Amino acid sequence: MVPRALGRAWAATLAVATIAAAFGPDPLLSLLGDTTRSMGVAALILMFGAFIVGSSAGPRAWRSAIDGLMVGGAIVVVVGLAQLFGLTGDGGRPTSTLGNAGFLGAFLCLVVPVSAALALTDRRARPWFGLLLGGAIVLLAGTQTRGAWIGAAGGLGLVLAGQLRRPRPAATIVVGVALAVGAVVALALPVQGVRGAGSFDLSQGTARGRVDTWVVALRAVDDRPLLGWGPEGLRRGFAEHMDAGWVDRYRLEQLPDRAHNRFLDVAASTGLVGLLADFALVALAVATCRRALRAAGDTSERMLFLGLIGGLFAWLVQGQALFDTFETALVVWLLVGTLAAVASELAPVGRPAATVLGAAAVLVVAVGVVGVASDRRVQSASGRAPKVAYLRLESAALLRPRSLDAYLLAGAVATNGTDVAVMQRAHMLLEGWDDDEVRFADARLLVRLGLVTGDPNYRSRAVELLRSVLERRPNDVRVLSLLERLGAN
Repeated sequence: MVPRALGRAWAATLAVATIAAAFGPDPLLSLLGDTTRSMGVAALILMFGAFIVGSSAGPRAWRSAIDGLMVGGAIVVVVGLAQLFGLTGDGGRPTSTLGNAGFLGAFLCLVVPVSAALALTDRRARPWFGLLLGGAIVLLAGTQTRGAWIGAAGGLGLVLAGQLRRPRPAATIVVGVALAVGAVVALALPVQGVRGAGSFDLSQGTARGRVDTWVVALRAVDDRPLLGWGPEGLRRGFAEHMDAGWVDRYRLEQLPDRAHNRFLDVAASTGLVGLLADFALVALAVATCRRALRAAGDTSERMLFLGLIGGLFAWLVQGQALFDTFETALVVWLLVGTLAAVASELAPVGRPAATVLGAAAVLVVAVGVVGVASDRRVQSASGRAPKVAYLRLESAALLRPRSLDAYLLAGAVATNGTDVAVMQRAHMLLEGWDDDEVRFADARLLVRLGLVTGDPNYRSRAVELLRSVLERRPNDVRVLSLLERLGAN
């Protein structure tokens, strides 16, 4: 069961993404998604599925979704605080269970407004939700993600504005104490760099990096304006449009694969057509939230809806300095679906569409299972003898095509070894993917093969590969440096 307008917007989004993938430079990557980011067409299908689950679960499903979010949020906050204060991990920026400080900040944008709304409405569990709110604020400060700070502040503001309409002294005191304690602890955090992380000076730091990344991403959009580079395809577009100044400033240790702005990412992935579909999707989601708020049965229910809406608003705001991540986006669209069940007259998904979507979801889950198996193969290669490690990495790359880490690690293990047979197998693996990063790894492998075997043909083939990469990436200093070492620049 889905609201008609939102369902059609989702169908249009999926259709555009699929067409963009088909006409992009790497259709298989765009369909399956990169194993690190997991935001190909397959992930979009699951996100639509999460929305359908939320909207089909009944008009009271939003309460179960809130309970689940709070249980998950409590786990994330406890693990993150343990990292932040050096009880686990290396004591750097916390990542909790999300694996990245920015992704953690995005998830906390959902937790902070909802926990505040619960602290204001749930009399029996008020101290616990106040404690969760304070811990989430401390952890959010520790992530040093300014976009998430702004988003969470805006979402929390929506909740507090709703509280002003019907003030509850006891609830206000609990939330006020949680905010005050959280803010004081956050300001005193013993984490290097936190105190100075609030600067928005665009001439330095990550803020400058964001702006420079946006400029290059806009060039990539201008190159393929209609359907973009396909989902997960910006890395290639970025490589073709970065200039010498960008390379001098940031080097190429990690080439950006995201524009670090949600809407710009959509434009780069699916073009202006996809951006229009995404605007429609967001606008209809906002309208759904407004209708749900009007349909609230009493003041407490209205406050909880405000918490959910505040969390969704905070997530959208922080996305203007980050990008959609599969883990949090799945939760977001599930929550939107539960609000749609309250706000809208739902229509059943037609049998043909349901059959196609169900088959696609089964296929996507199968791809996910294979991806997990591939990832486990990569992990099992650690600490093994070079030949055994290579064979495990090769099997991981064959098991899950377009797994960049597996390809690059396989190439590195073969290049650093002395087994000619392994090197030749690695070359056959790497030459099967027309990706600039993989081509560069293959060129290094060919150079190594030439040195080990004494065959000059390997060196000539390496030079050809490097020049082909240089045609698309004329500012790649690694390629230029290797060509210079080979005397072929």
